[in-house]
Formats: sequence, C-alpha cells, structure tokens
Amino acid sequence: MSRLAFIPRLSADYGMLGVLLLLCLCCTIGTIEKRQPVGKEAAAVVAGEIARCAGKSPRIVIVSVDARFANELQRRLDKQGTPVAEKITGERTDVRGALQRLIDRQQDIDVVATTAADRQIVTHVLGDSPRTRIVCAEPYWGSTFLTVGNLLNVAGQKVDIALLALGMTMVIITGGIDLSVGSLVSLSAVTAAVLISSIGGVSATPMEMLLCSLAAIAVCAAVGGFSGTMVTLFKIPPFVATLAMMWVAGGLAFIVSDGETISDLPKSYKWLGMGTTVPPIPDALLLTVIVFAVGHFIMSRTTLGRHIYAIGRNRQAARPFGIHVNRTLLIVYTISGVMAGLAGVLLASQFTVPPIPNALLLMVIVFAVGHFTMSRTTLGRHIYAIGGNRQAARLSGIHVNRTLLIVYTISGAMAGLAGVLLASQFTSGAPRYGQMYELYAIAAVVVGGTSLAGGEGKILGTLIGVLTIAVVQTAMNLLAIKSDWQDVTLGLIVLLVVLLDNLKRHGWRQLLTSE
Repeated sequence: MSRLAFIPRLSADYGMLGVLLLLCLCCTIGTIEKRQPVGKEAAAVVAGEIARCAGKSPRIVIVSVDARFANELQRRLDKQGTPVAEKITGERTDVRGALQRLIDRQQDIDVVATTAADRQIVTHVLGDSPRTRIVCAEPYWGSTFLTVGNLLNVAGQKVDIALLALGMTMVIITGGIDLSVGSLVSLSAVTAAVLISSIGGVSATPMEMLLCSLAAIAVCAAVGGFSGTMVTLFKIPPFVATLAMMWVAGGLAFIVSDGETISDLPKSYKWLGMGTTVPPIPDALLLTVIVFAVGHFIMSRTTLGRHIYAIGRNRQAARPFGIHVNRTLLIVYTISGVMAGLAGVLLASQFTVPPIPNALLLMVIVFAVGHFTMSRTTLGRHIYAIGGNRQAARLSGIHVNRTLLIVYTISGAMAGLAGVLLASQFTSGAPRYGQMYELYAIAAVVVGGTSLAGGEGKILGTLIGVLTIAVVQTAMNLLAIKSDWQDVTLGLIVLLVVLLDNLKRHGWRQLLTSE
C-alpha cells in the first residue's frame, strides 16, 4: 500500500485534472464533423500528397484563388526540393483565364495543385486530361474543438479571471476571502485609461503607457494592502472588510471616469491584451518541450521514476524492496516504443502552432512565479501555516499580520493587472469592467481544489480550475445552452465541488451526525 500512497495526495491536489481531460474528450467527440482544409492546413496536406504521388522532376502548377494557400504550398514544395513551374492566383475569372492560356500554349503539366473550392475551375479548363493529375486537400472528419487555435482561444478567454484567481488562492489558503477584486478590475482599467488619455491620448508613447499601467496596478495593490490592514490591525473579518472595499473601489471607478467609457487610447495599447510576440512555433518543437517536461516530472517526482533509477543501479537489490522489476521494464520499453512512433508522426507532420497571444504568455509567467512562490519560498510556507492554524503559526515565530498584509496586497495587484489587461483588450476603460469577476475567481479557486477552510490548495490546481470553467462554458456554448442556464450549471458545479471537499475532510457520517 505504501507504494500507492502518492495517489490519494495527487488526487487531492490535482484531481480536477482528470475531470478537465474528460471534459475535453467529451467536447472533442461531440464536435466531430466533416471538415474542409483551407489555407496553410490545406497547403500542408497537398504538399504531403505531392511528395508521395509525384514522379521525378514533375511539372507542378499551383492554381488557387486563396493566395495564402498558394504561397504556403510553394514554400513547402521549395523546402522539399520540388520546384513549382508556375503559380496562378487572383480572382476566379483571372485564375481561369491564366490557366486557359497556359493550356493553349500546350505546355506539359504533370500536377495541378489546388483547393477543393477551386477544383471546379481546374476541371472545367483541363477537361478529361489523362496526363495531368489534380491534387487537392480532401475533406476529413475532425473535431472543431480539438484544434490548436481553439484551445488557445479557450485558454485565452479566461486570462483575466486566472489572474484574479491566483491572488484569490493565496487569500483563501490563509483562511480569508477577497470580494473587492472585481471592483478593483474596473478601477484599474479606468485609472490606466484616464492617465494615458490625460498624458497623450492616442499619441501616447509606449513608455508612457507602461508607466500609466504600472500606476493603475499600484493603486489596486494599495487598496488591497488597505484591506489587509483592516483585517490584521483592526481585526475586521475579511468578508466585511473586502465587501466594503468592493463598494469603495466600484464607486471610485465611476468617480474617476465620470461614469463614461474612456476610449482615447492608442491602438498600440492592444499589444498586451491582443498582440503576439512569439512567432509561430513548429508542432514538433512544442511537442518536444511538453514531452521532455512530462518526462522530467516522471523521473524526478513519481514512484515510477524512482523505481527506474533503482533498477538501473542494482536490479537485484531493487526486488527485496518490493519493486516490480519486470513490470517497470515493460512500462519503460512501451514508453520507448511510443516515443519512436511519435517521432515518426512528427517527421510526417509539418504543421505549426499559431502565434501565442501575449495575454496567454503573461498568464503562464505569472502562474509559474506564483507556483514557485507557494511551493519553494518561505512566504509560501508561511501562507500555508497561517491557513492551517493561525495561532500555531504565530507561536512558531511567523509574522502573521505581515504575511496577511502581503497576501492581500498581491491579490489587489493581480486585480490591477487584470484590469490593465482588459483595458488593453478593449482599448478603453469603463467602470463596469469586472462585474461579478470575484465570483468567477472564487469558483475557479474552489473547483481547482483549494479548501475554503484554508491551509490547502495549489496554484496549478487553480489554473486547472480556470481551464475547467472555460471548457464547461465552451461546451455549453457549443450546445447552444442559454446564458441563464449556464449560470445555473456553474453554480451547481461549485456546490458539488464544495460538497465533495467536505466529504473528503469529514466523511458522510460526521456530516450527517454533527450538530
């Protein structure tokens, strides 16, 4: 039993990961339909088909109204060492005329590469030519959910909620709550917008926009610090203190903006919320990074990894310690075969991941820092200790008030960052941004496995909770469920998760028999 002792702990910390994967599987199956490749996707399919079926030195002509398809296909064929004789693009009438002139010159054509949408043009001009092969990307069955672009979109939709949830996780682990974060989002957005508008408006420089955004985040951090002061110094319950600051921050947002939307911002301000910096990444590179990260985790953090090292050092000595040597070796060689198969798939694949939005990169960086803080630093250990037993933490020499002040300040700063992100996405600031966001943040934290009683929770678990809510909402949108019923569903999910948490902590009998 001791060898399996890690399973309950892993289930408690990241149990929702299984639920998230199950939801993704259901969405994938439910959205399978016949799809027609277009653009770069179609170019990749056609390039692979030409490489398989074309003879030596074929004369290839690309014919398509879609210039993106034509340019990408030519690039791929050049990379394969298959030169293109001619590329015909433009309007449908121009494409038909150019292809007809090419045929009239009686030039030999071995392969015409085109799209399914333009195939009719090609067949109309060529007729029943037995010598010329028409290659286009045929329709295929696929899921509209399980695409890189859609998955990036699902994750990117909740970046602002994720930032709020990160700060909320720290607060809830200490045994508190922060109801002011939604109003702080609106206060941050209008503060950044008003400052940028007053300094230069649409002609503001990047440095001015950065300073104004940092000022808005600082204002929200100060409000969070004030809430922490009320909780620590004046012993006001966190619910009451942050509820009061929710009203204060919401009112200040309307006062600062005069109740209007401030939209006098440069278009370049969209860089953070809507822009991209990292160029398109080849699937092979991205998958390699993911596989190595998973492999590192298995070898350094799991029982399987420890068993592999033990068998490698001394196979005979591993057996008396209860290690199933044959089973472990079977798993290892199976993994090796799977990796070889994956390498073959990568060699045949030439797809690239779309550019990753800056907002999503920001979320990844912030959560990486938050995870490191909570798992590897003294501050993180103190936060857990305070949530577990505040009096014991104080007797152990932990500065409880100072730690709580830092936590509420971080929560305010995360709300300020979310507000700046929203202002960047919409290129405007409005006092109604962030309404009800505090409830979504609390829901994400709870769904991610953080206990409302304090002392338990993981930053990565919160990220899983955010993604779970995003997938649930995406699934309900795909099923055309009305927004009212979506709220009902999310509320029931949160209630169910809290109930399961109580059952895990106390059990059925204690819950039913306790007064």
